[in-house]
Amino acid sequence: MVVNLWAFIIFERAVVMESQTSMYALIISLNQKSDHQIFFALLISFMTLIKALVDAHFQVGMLLRTHKQVMEDCKKLMDQQSEAENDDFTSPFEKFKAWLMGLPGPGDLPTQEDILLEARRAKIIIFLGMRLGTLALLLILVHAFVKLVMAPVCEYGFWNLPLGKASLARYGCVDLSGVDSIMKARNGTYP
Repeated sequence: MVVNLWAFIIFERAVVMESQTSMYALIISLNQKSDHQIFFALLISFMTLIKALVDAHFQVGMLLRTHKQVMEDCKKLMDQQSEAENDDFTSPFEKFKAWLMGLPGPGDLPTQEDILLEARRAKIIIFLGMRLGTLALLLILVHAFVKLVMAPVCEYGFWNLPLGKASLARYGCVDLSGVDSIMKARNGTYP
């Protein structure tokens, strides 16, 4: 699930969506009008990415529930023997990591045969791979959606996050008046 989210959805589909939205903005920049067919196709692509985002969100929940169930089953199978604490899991860094990501500790699972280590690895993959991937996909989708909506609104079709006062005054619209080839194409004087 993590590989699918990052490799195919984020690094492939989301990058393609960002690129297609930029190409749509370039068409608007050169033609000075919106192309409704391309806009409709981009909306369809955007909706498929929203579905992928919703699927990833529900997969995170499913993985967390499965991890919790496996943890409970392992606890039931544990012997009642007391175990010596393992220094690998009691260092300040490991305790902080366990607190931050909700990882199991030495008292939760046995440390022999790397049961605790594997449970912690699985939880870290769920936390970092799926949760951060879902957040990254959400941020990419928001950025691409705003670019898509602002393309017909901006004079030159391009929008980006406003990082300065001048960009903020233009509501994030990119000023391409200094690009000679675009100005010539807009004026019809480009050979």
